[in-house]
Amino acid sequence: MRASAKTVLGLLISVVVVYLILSYGAQIPVRQSVVLALLFGILFQSVNQAAVKPILRFTPYWVSILPKWYEILTDFKLLQNPEDWPAVRDSGVSTERCQFSIFSDPLWFSVVQQSADGE
Repeated sequence: MRASAKTVLGLLISVVVVYLILSYGAQIPVRQSVVLALLFGILFQSVNQAAVKPILRFTPYWVSILPKWYEILTDFKLLQNPEDWPAVRDSGVSTERCQFSIFSDPLWFSVVQQSADGE
């Protein structure tokens, strides 16, 4: 029911738009504008229905990353002395377990990937 109503509404809109262009824009007589608008509207609708529409199926999945912060900070020279690491690590550790800690909790995010076959 919804698909047929959508098809009829699309046909009606395309016929009205083509009629207005032909009648007012090109100043073609009303009778010819109506006939051409119906023909072009049906043509547009049939081309739209016949066009191949790809079926896209997306697959979401979770990614969890637990960075090795000591190696990252020392590689980028953000940590000058290795003795500073315990102080940096303890500054990011939360006193409450329910709060997020950058140094002990993994980073989670979702990735949406299109399937290889397009279905």
